[in-house]
Amino acid sequence: MTHAEAQAFVKGMLCTTKLVPGAWIQLAIAHASTDALLGDLGLFLAEDQQSGEIGFTLCNAAQGQGHAARAVIEATALFLDVNEGIEIRGITDARNTPSIRVLERSGFVQVSVQDCVFKGESCTELVYSLRRYGANSSDPGFGS
Repeated sequence: MTHAEAQAFVKGMLCTTKLVPGAWIQLAIAHASTDALLGDLGLFLAEDQQSGEIGFTLCNAAQGQGHAARAVIEATALFLDVNEGIEIRGITDARNTPSIRVLERSGFVQVSVQDCVFKGESCTELVYSLRRYGANSSDPGFGS
């Protein structure tokens, strides 16, 4: 995107306070004690509000310290506020070991593998899922 488009996007995200059905929102990941920008989360809520998707990036210097996992876990609460039974997906390149670790530490379970083309290159993606059972379920925790 152009610089002007990026500025407009960031400005629009400053006013975002909740998930929007059918749209992605972008949230910053900041250091808990210094507020330094470490990365971001992308959150998508499906139109029917039955499913969502999460993506994240983190600067190299902040990786391996639990920042991304904490952000992902906190972000799942936004989805659960919309629908307690929502399925949240995270998709990552099979070669991206740090992202796989974040998803697994955050309670996501691998549910499928798919071949795709990303930026003109063939790759394998791993699809992870996190589902919280409804309030009436006998299992109050996360699971697949």
